[in-house]
Amino acid sequence: MSGTRASSAQESVLGNIDLLSHVLACIDDPNAEVVGRAAASWCVLNNLHNSMLLEEDPWRLLVARVSARILPPDDSFWAKRVCDHPDDLAFFELCCLARLQRTGVARSMVRTPFKIFINSDAQERWRRVADAHGGGAVLDANRKFTWIVEAWERMDPLERHVYQLQVNKNFAALGFTEGCCTLPGVRKYS
Repeated sequence: MSGTRASSAQESVLGNIDLLSHVLACIDDPNAEVVGRAAASWCVLNNLHNSMLLEEDPWRLLVARVSARILPPDDSFWAKRVCDHPDDLAFFELCCLARLQRTGVARSMVRTPFKIFINSDAQERWRRVADAHGGGAVLDANRKFTWIVEAWERMDPLERHVYQLQVNKNFAALGFTEGCCTLPGVRKYS
């Protein structure tokens, strides 16, 4: 009988979204990877946490805490992302970035094929489109990103494979024998 009460009490505590949001908001450590692992551990306690992942407040606090520790002051990409999208995805990506910084691996070495395209050829292609159309308000940053995504989706599989080969080459240079893989370190909800 006491086992049933203990199980019921545990379910009640672990099912309390407000309590778990508070616990997440209290996670703090000078090491961003430790913060990431602690948050991931709390998020896997049970299936009720899926609704908690949609809560913005604890993630906003954790993103601000981790970004303040690892981002250089002149990093405009992350500054915008941290302000505009302080969610669980940004948080765990920041924790992985902390791992890369600690190990000395450049972010460019662990990009996906799409990210390699965005950060290289897509920029040049967009510049040519903007030049051809005279720039202007019609070709703002939102239109640019939409155009780049559509260009990737229209791309021939043979051309896409070139970007995959670059990813495989980068991961091989890091010592991974099977190409692109999840890097060891902070993983969401593992």
